[in-house]
Amino acid sequence: NTKKYDNAICKRIKIVRELNNLTREQLAEDMKENVFYIISVERKRHTPHFDFLVKFKAHFNLTWEWLIEGKGKMSPLKAPHTDI
Repeated sequence: NTKKYDNAICKRIKIVRELNNLTREQLAEDMKENVFYIISVERKRHTPHFDFLVKFKAHFNLTWEWLIEGKGKMSPLKAPHTDI
């Protein structure tokens, strides 16, 4: 189910933002996105576009496996698995 998959990605984006103690406004500035886009992604109203995911992954040093599928390590530098 694509919608369920997209919702899970949106949830992980919010988790990463909160773990890094960033407001939505700060994340929007860091990602060079409109804050309303960040809000709509976190509220699962919009699926994050590929360019955003690429920037987000690089900015927070995330693995694709964790960001897209919620499996494996969140970051290649972090030891524990964070399945979400």
